[in-house]
Amino acid sequence: MNIDEIPSYKLGQAPEDLHDKNPKLYRLVVAKRALVAGYETVEDDIEACITDLLADLRHLCDALDLDFSALDNRGFGHYVAEAKEMREEAKFEAEMAIVV
Repeated sequence: MNIDEIPSYKLGQAPEDLHDKNPKLYRLVVAKRALVAGYETVEDDIEACITDLLADLRHLCDALDLDFSALDNRGFGHYVAEAKEMREEAKFEAEMAIVV
């Protein structure tokens, strides 16, 4: 998948049921919105934009006296749990397709 394949919605304009119907796509839409809002060259160099965003988040944590590493670890834990849930849902759907 490339960045152009992720839909762009302005804040508050994503379909209300997107989070429930397709949580993975919802997360991608939110992340893309953050990148597009902060960096005008998202489509030109997505890796540079993500690198800049990570650096900017570190600066923000410094300014707010927050531990970026601890928050990053917590975020990674959320990611692992969400990815596991999505894999389990995909496996269940595949098994149901075989039964039907």
